[in-house]
Amino acid sequence: MRTGCLLRSLLRLLRSYRCVRLTRRGRRSASLPFLQVLEARLVQSASSLTPPVVMLSATTTNSMSVTIDYQINQTAGSSLPLQFGVYRSSDSQFDTGDSLVGTWTASAQGQGTVPSDASGLPATAPGTHQLTIPLPGGLPPDP
Repeated sequence: MRTGCLLRSLLRLLRSYRCVRLTRRGRRSASLPFLQVLEARLVQSASSLTPPVVMLSATTTNSMSVTIDYQINQTAGSSLPLQFGVYRSSDSQFDTGDSLVGTWTASAQGQGTVPSDASGLPATAPGTHQLTIPLPGGLPPDP
């Protein structure tokens, strides 16, 4: 009902609105403004834009391991393994100057089973997970 009233008001406004333009001969003519109808548009779903894996946090309490919290939003459809790396950096940016300290990989290929997270669930299952990555050399102070 309100849409009909709105459209009628818009139509009355357009009828009263005159665009003045010059013709080739220099005379003035009045015309309605040109309206263009666009094709239907679809907005992408926010769920299709979420990455498959989201890193939530990383902490350490003893410098011999790093505990990470991560979320898997969808079942991995690729043959690539889930892999996390721990890097040491001298600044707040991840770049080629950072050194790899440790890695953790979850891959069922060749192993038969997928490793578990801290809760005993498969580490690659959709949901929120926590796991601890051991660091063989630890994280010694770096001046």
